[in-house]
Amino acid sequence: FKITKESFGYGFNLDDALAAIKAAEYGSSLEIKLDYLDPSVTEESILANLFADELGSYTAWQNSSYDRATNLRLACQSLNGVIIYPGEVFSYNKTLGERTEEKGYRPGPSYVGTDTEDLIGGGICQVATTLYYCALKADLEILERECHQFAIVYAPLGVDATVSYGSLDFRFRNNTEYPILIKASASGGTTSITLYGTDDKDYYVKMESVVLDRYPYETVYEDRTEEGFEEGEEVITPYTGYKVNTYRCKYDKATDELISRTFEDVSIYSKRDSVICKVEVPTEPSESTGSAGETTETTQPGSEPTETTQPSNEPT
Repeated sequence: FKITKESFGYGFNLDDALAAIKAAEYGSSLEIKLDYLDPSVTEESILANLFADELGSYTAWQNSSYDRATNLRLACQSLNGVIIYPGEVFSYNKTLGERTEEKGYRPGPSYVGTDTEDLIGGGICQVATTLYYCALKADLEILERECHQFAIVYAPLGVDATVSYGSLDFRFRNNTEYPILIKASASGGTTSITLYGTDDKDYYVKMESVVLDRYPYETVYEDRTEEGFEEGEEVITPYTGYKVNTYRCKYDKATDELISRTFEDVSIYSKRDSVICKVEVPTEPSESTGSAGETTETTQPGSEPTETTQPSNEPT
């Protein structure tokens, strides 16, 4: 939905015109002047009255490549200016549609199982997360949300949202009595979203995240030289796993006292071990050989023959 800009009209006052006609003499000419008619509702008045209050705002930042930054910008362009009417359900995937090359989306890092791969539209979960955090602050009804496979860096634990067209969506309902306007923008690796509407609440919302458990990652050494990695190079970046409960906390605007603390959701982030490339070094033969390739033996008085071997060259 979009706001249709107002336009001026032309017209005259009917009562004044009838009075002028009644007072005119027979056979005379009468001119009725048309005046500008101002619209009773303008775009400015709608914005001033319906979207005067900031309901929720958040800015998320992460280092981004040109391709990922492009995806963020396109996603924000699809959200910017969208109006959600009272009772209406917002769907992230329906609003953005499928992320395709034809729309300008570019390959970006995405989680596929336990791996990270470049997929078309990768990175736009940052926009979904930013919007989710805003919806929580605005105390809107969350209908569908999934956390990421691994913990992310651009939002607190437990307030992220991952999306995948055709499978994972982020949806919420405008459970207020007034329309809500989305303003979204992206620059570089930064996304900023603000929800505007009419705030008639006597409280504000803060989110609380409680870490219930941690799953530390381990460091594993594997030979990945065939994949082009060098000795000591990190093949897979690690993630610490978490189990997190989030709570929606309402505070009185006048006193800042806690009114209620309601369970929101549980988020479980998997751990991912760090993999370091360790080049396998071929081991030396364990026996010392003579010029003819035969084993050389030495004997000690009164003892059985023993083999003289080269020092072990196994990797540590």
